Amino acid sequence: MVSLLSKYLNFQLAYSNQIFIILVMKATVIKIIFLTIFLIAVIYVQTQIYKLGDKQKKVGPIPYTTTNIHMGTLFTIIIAEKKPQKELQIAAKKAFDVIHQLDKKYSTYRKDSLISHINADAGKKATSIDNETFQLIQFANNISELSKGAFDITFKSFDKIWKLKPEKFTLPDKETILKKKISINYRNLHLSEEELKIFINNEYTQIGMGAYVKGYSIDQAALSLTNQGINNFIINGGGDIYFSGTKFGKHWLTGIQHPRKGRGKLLANVPIDKNMALVTSGDYEKFVIHEGIRYHHIIDPRTGYPARGLISVTILHPSAMTADALATSIFVLGLKEGLKLVNNFPDTQALLIDDQGEFHGTKELIAKLEKLNDINEISP
Repeated sequence: MVSLLSKYLNFQLAYSNQIFIILVMKATVIKIIFLTIFLIAVIYVQTQIYKLGDKQKKVGPIPYTTTNIHMGTLFTIIIAEKKPQKELQIAAKKAFDVIHQLDKKYSTYRKDSLISHINADAGKKATSIDNETFQLIQFANNISELSKGAFDITFKSFDKIWKLKPEKFTLPDKETILKKKISINYRNLHLSEEELKIFINNEYTQIGMGAYVKGYSIDQAALSLTNQGINNFIINGGGDIYFSGTKFGKHWLTGIQHPRKGRGKLLANVPIDKNMALVTSGDYEKFVIHEGIRYHHIIDPRTGYPARGLISVTILHPSAMTADALATSIFVLGLKEGLKLVNNFPDTQALLIDDQGEFHGTKELIAKLEKLNDINEISP
């Protein structure tokens, strides 16, 4: 009996060992399967990473970009140079500091700015200025002469007449406009280069550099960057853009806003093949539609009313300040006189779009446009 029990136990032990071996083998197979799946997954992920890396190599290096707020708008500096980021940060900060100082000096919203002091002295006494301010006001007066008064920095006298907010809009009465218009005349400004002084002979005449000081600030910021050895960059100040050099060996590419399709919708792309500023003035930035008529922010200083005839003017010029002033002047002058003004400025390229959606301007700029949308129908 004992012998039989012993044999039975030995049999069960041998059977259990076989089962255990089978289970171990099965577990090993399962582990191998899971390990194989894991390795395949790892290889797949690595392959995708390598593919992504290849795509990034094809895209190329990424430019350094930084943004600040000045003059009530966004200024963005984009630098396309393979230099340490710390060096690029320092260069951009110095350029922004230049813009900030000019904002403090020429902002009409600061009571302590030089422009505010000049306006406070209007009709009372001459104000001492520096050579930079003299040159800026002289530049404006020259544009005023060439544009027959279509450009006039004494336009600030129209402040607070045109409130272009739908919920607050009321059409200014003719008497108010005529009264204010009397004060608008760049000939009321008397400059003395020897004494470096300005006298405004009408106490109601006020000046503002908003139509071109942003462009001037961009020019000075660009000069700051080049003086620091940075030659490939973009400075964008609220849509006024200066291009220098290339984007890692390729031409910079920018777009022209579609005047009737809303912010961010482009009419055309423009490749920039040399150091140039591009500025666009249009009736779509600040406007109100009242009784089917569009009232916008580009006021004709000669009439006191929004300029008519053109809906968009784009200027390419080596100076952002000149491009800024010309875009405004030409928009106010209209098609025929505007094109005449373009001819007075060498190295200027222009695109004028009239209120029928027709393109006009210099052959050089029109030829390089890469159209994205057509203007099929012009709304008010």
